[in-house]
Amino acid sequence: MGFPYDHGSQAFRRSLDTFVRVTTAAQATRRDGSTALSLCNVACGRYDGFIVEANSLWDYAAGVLLVREAGGRVADFAGRDDVASGASSQVVASNSALRGSLLACVNPGDAFACVRLPPRSAAFTIPVRAQLPPVLLRTGKYLGTLFM
Repeated sequence: MGFPYDHGSQAFRRSLDTFVRVTTAAQATRRDGSTALSLCNVACGRYDGFIVEANSLWDYAAGVLLVREAGGRVADFAGRDDVASGASSQVVASNSALRGSLLACVNPGDAFACVRLPPRSAAFTIPVRAQLPPVLLRTGKYLGTLFM
């Protein structure tokens, strides 16, 4: 998960709250540090999802294109798909299967919507062109690796 640089901002506080909700629901969360690199890893199927708030358009525009071209989904926290317009500084990127669960995690209106992300099973696949080997898709009980 990306965090805003201004630690006193509301966006930083919301990011911390989101981090707690997602960490509780996911099997593992990690911070990569680079929005562009994290979005590239979602696009190629290494990461299941990525969430960031208060980034500039140049931090995520190219990554949004890569995720979409690979078959992934990108939206702002309200679920609008026009994040590349720069109208919002919130980005949720994932495959189609996790989109709803990640959006529930970033919206504090429903505190219980993000109780548990969908379990991984033999039927779970990442709908992008460069998929992980199936053995890796079955290793986690819940969401395998969510990079934030």
